[in-house]
Amino acid sequence: MSDSVAAKPWIPPQLNQARRTWYAVLCFVLLLWGALLWLLLALRQEIAADDTRHLRQLRGSVASQSDALFLLLDTGLHELAAHLQRQPNVRAERNPAFMAQAQAMSRASGGLLELGLIDAAGRLRYPLAAASATDVDVTDRPYFQRLLQRPAERLELGEPTLSRTDGSWILPISLRMSAPAAGVKVLTGSLSLDRLAAQQLRFLPEAAGAVSWIRDDGVMIMRTPFDPNLVGADLSSHPDYLQLRARESAEITSAGLINHGAQRRLSAERLRHAPVSVLLSQDLMGAMQYFNRLALSALLAGGLLSGLALAWARRLGRVLNDIDRTRAAHRELAAELVAVQDAAPLGLFRCDLHGQIVYVNDTWRQIHGLPAPSHPDDWTALLPETASDAITTDTACRSDRRRELLLDGIKRVRRSDGRELELSLRSAPMRVNGRIVGHVGTVEDITQRRASEVAQGMLAAVFESSSDWVMQHDRLGRLFYMNTAARRTMGLTDGAALGGLDLSRSMPDWANQKRLREILPQALVNGSWSGESAVLDAQGREIPVSHMLIVHRDSRGRIEYFSTVLRDISRIKAAEAGLRESEARLRSVTDRLPMGVAFVDTERRLRFLNRNYAQLMGLDRDQAYGQRLADVLGGADYAEIIPHVERALGGQVGSLEVEKTTARGYACWQTRFLPEFAADQQAPIGMVIVVADATGQKLEERRLHRLTQTDALTGLLNRSGFELALTQALHRGRFSKRGMALFYLDIDRFKSINDSLGHQVGDLLLRGFSGRLSRTLRSEDAIARLGGDEFIIVVEQLDQVADAELIAQNLVSAMRPPFQLEDRAVQVTTSVGALVWNGGLDLQADEVIRAADALLYRAKRAGRNGYCLECRA
Repeated sequence: MSDSVAAKPWIPPQLNQARRTWYAVLCFVLLLWGALLWLLLALRQEIAADDTRHLRQLRGSVASQSDALFLLLDTGLHELAAHLQRQPNVRAERNPAFMAQAQAMSRASGGLLELGLIDAAGRLRYPLAAASATDVDVTDRPYFQRLLQRPAERLELGEPTLSRTDGSWILPISLRMSAPAAGVKVLTGSLSLDRLAAQQLRFLPEAAGAVSWIRDDGVMIMRTPFDPNLVGADLSSHPDYLQLRARESAEITSAGLINHGAQRRLSAERLRHAPVSVLLSQDLMGAMQYFNRLALSALLAGGLLSGLALAWARRLGRVLNDIDRTRAAHRELAAELVAVQDAAPLGLFRCDLHGQIVYVNDTWRQIHGLPAPSHPDDWTALLPETASDAITTDTACRSDRRRELLLDGIKRVRRSDGRELELSLRSAPMRVNGRIVGHVGTVEDITQRRASEVAQGMLAAVFESSSDWVMQHDRLGRLFYMNTAARRTMGLTDGAALGGLDLSRSMPDWANQKRLREILPQALVNGSWSGESAVLDAQGREIPVSHMLIVHRDSRGRIEYFSTVLRDISRIKAAEAGLRESEARLRSVTDRLPMGVAFVDTERRLRFLNRNYAQLMGLDRDQAYGQRLADVLGGADYAEIIPHVERALGGQVGSLEVEKTTARGYACWQTRFLPEFAADQQAPIGMVIVVADATGQKLEERRLHRLTQTDALTGLLNRSGFELALTQALHRGRFSKRGMALFYLDIDRFKSINDSLGHQVGDLLLRGFSGRLSRTLRSEDAIARLGGDEFIIVVEQLDQVADAELIAQNLVSAMRPPFQLEDRAVQVTTSVGALVWNGGLDLQADEVIRAADALLYRAKRAGRNGYCLECRA
């Protein structure tokens, strides 16, 4: 708003009466609704917090009950397995301790669990305690096949299914034993989901609550109340389940896992003794019914009170509006004049005869950088010196009323912020009744216009001295400017007129088609275009060029003209063609090499790879080119070679041997990382990777190594292999401090059998004997044939001496049944010498072998077909 010392219309700053009334009522209504909404929000949060705490307490109770049940199942099944392993030759149904433990486990579960057995042949006996238990072949069942692929001695939960006996829902629970015992391979049971649901009804939240079990793989295995659409459903990819699984316990509000979009509050906790999460949920709308009724009543009351206040304000406003209309008419007349002055693009001022400014508009203040209402006292400071002197003279001769002063000039001024401006100043005397009473004038900032004129002149000089071809043309392609370089290429002299010359005539046909279809449309959208094209010189020869097109628009966005900048790239194209030919020859040579070759630059991007490298790494050559080495090889493979890559890029040679075993078999690659230096041999510019396939060589080395460690007749370890295995076992025992045992055994009276039946039968007996040893012992136990009929075994991780005694008994018992050798049966016995010691003792391999050998001969002297055991603490 402009200021003035002279009288000017006064505009009251306050609002009219009607508007003030409306504002007051509106503020009251807003405050009322704000307070009401704040109270409702606080109440809703408190109710939601109470519901969440209650749901969390129920979740804790259900989780504790469920955890205790799974702990009972886990420990109970492991104890049953231990009973069977302690008496492996007694059938489970005839083992009193086993049956008593099974009945105790069923009672402890509250009648929820029925037990069964699966023997080594895959026959299921269920239920175990029933007299009418049935045997079913389950070898072809997917659940049984999947169970065999899982780790042993771990509780496995199956899929919910319908019982074939009573049609109720059950959950299969199984434990696969590490080795069959007493004819049993798997302990299994069924958990009654219907009875479990009846027990968990007391934990249900009031508002449409539900209790669920969700397995760690996302399958819902139990829900109370029962829902066939949810039980057995796979929720592993559902966002709600992923959010709940991210923490040990969590609460969220969701549209529901599979509940048709109903808002529910979910609370989940992961169990400690089973791969299961407990999930409690309740209907959010049902839990908030009390709040909804209260909120509806409060909103209705607030709406009624607001309507009454607005009706009263509307009636009062009509009366006050009539008063304000009269005042507004007077203010509009005064504001129009001020608005016209302030909107003027020129700075306007007025001063008296003494040179004192009495009025300036907003534009004048903006030009001089003065805040309102500041202005200089003497406006003549803005004038050129000659004009200022003339005004001073005119003021001294003020009595001469015929003198008039008309000013028109340019002056440089410095603003208070340090900026220098060029101003165009015009002024004229102001007369009232033929008498000069002051002066009025205009000020225009022409700084940018003058700078633009200078810049255009400099730009034109740059264009004229540039070796690039610069042209400007209108929308139809008619040229109106060409710099010197462009004129010479087109065969035009410097002063030749451009009238009638069209840009399309200086371009070949294909380049014109590209200009119309691609260059112009993209430039009109983006404001510019750059790429490659071609032009014709004065002799009509085609010249490849780098082409840039710039669109110039006015302040309204309308197209004024186009600028085109062209650069001759003939030499660059020729160099690129030679480079492509050289690369083709290099690729042809390296593709014939019997190894993989690749080049990686300092940014670790593939810049070259031959055919063998692409085949070894399983890459597409065209897609891999330019990609980062980490993206091409993958995170795990790239991590292995990072130190060698960094060493090669640092100027050092590196090498790496990688061995892998995949579904396709074993493979070995030997890789060298060779730094590639710049021409000055100072800084590396990349590295060469050379990969050779050493799979055949490594396989042959492994085969020869196995021959030195394996007994050719039985396939067991030989003496050399066993000494290495025993040394490693003694080393592990010193750290674990667990019990260890060495069993030295041979075949009683083997020499007489060998002499009477022949060496061929003797060899068959040795093979059969070694086979029973392997089946009797664990897979991780080291078994070796030292020579003749002597065998030796080392067993680790023993908890007590009784375990070693049981193993010795099993070895003696396993050899008593006859061996079926071709067309005859041969019955033999064995004698065993067993040494048991604590792994923490500092014993040597030859020491324990000699001790076990001595114990073997003690067993033979005691009558054979037995064992002699000694324990060293």
